[in-house]
Amino acid sequence: MNVFHIVGNELIPISEPYRFLNGDVYVIETESNLWIWLGSKSFADEKFMGS
Repeated sequence: MNVFHIVGNELIPISEPYRFLNGDVYVIETESNLWIWLGSKSFADEKFMGS
């Protein structure tokens, strides 16, 4: 599993232990799935980059 934190226009890999914050966006990649975690306080531009 790979987890990336979106910072500006970049995907920054993060390692365990994973801690998701309300104001951030993360991309979670497994062998068979891809998820986008949108924090409730994340900005529209971060949400756009995540998608």
